[in-house]
Amino acid sequence: MKRSAKISTVLLALILPLGAQEMASASLISQWASSATASSYYPHDENFTPAEMTGAPNAQGCDGPKVWAGFSFDTVETVQLTYAKAVVPRVIKVYQISVQDAISKIEVSANGSAWTQVYSADPSNASDVNCDAPNYAEVLTVNVSSQVTIPIKHIRMTVDQTARGYAEIDAVQLSGLQKSAQTIGSVATSVKVKGTLTLPAKTNKALSIAWTSSTKTICTISAGKVKGIKKGLCRITGKNAGNANYLPVTVAKTITVK
Repeated sequence: MKRSAKISTVLLALILPLGAQEMASASLISQWASSATASSYYPHDENFTPAEMTGAPNAQGCDGPKVWAGFSFDTVETVQLTYAKAVVPRVIKVYQISVQDAISKIEVSANGSAWTQVYSADPSNASDVNCDAPNYAEVLTVNVSSQVTIPIKHIRMTVDQTARGYAEIDAVQLSGLQKSAQTIGSVATSVKVKGTLTLPAKTNKALSIAWTSSTKTICTISAGKVKGIKKGLCRITGKNAGNANYLPVTVAKTITVK
């Protein structure tokens, strides 16, 4: 099996041009795929399987081995890569040999089922590369739009080999922002009828919390306080949508109204 994925971390302060909204509390990590699948692969040599797209580039020459190649030279293939850490994507780098620009579409996903397209190209423009593996002077670099705001762990690429033949891939690097988790503080477990409890106004990351009651005949919420209306179980929910640096958080609390 191929080399293990290598993950490097740098402070976001070093890359502030990516967006002023991305403050130094977030970090940018660069990582190689930890697993990979493909619609097909070249079956005559175990050095051309989807697993060869995982980890850092290690192709051993212009025609491999240690790269993924499709079953045939004139097909349209789909490859999917999974990464160890979920990040808000910023840059994708595809290390190809033999043919450049045969990748017609790149999509990203948080769960592997709902996909967002971040790149497209005309595969008829594909051309032979100056094959210099493992040095890679030519790398397909995709700067992902900041409109992708959720952390993702999956990349899917459409590889169109109908124009120039085999478009072999050695590795795909994903760089993105790793958001931090938030927490919401504790809430008292009981309140008297007509009594009130003050709810946490902010998460531990100083972001505002929106509270709602799903049992308004038992309790209501106003001005950051829950008020007991009559005896019973009061069920409330606190939410914060997160931002460029922090993940969303939701908590459900049950309070006994006595």
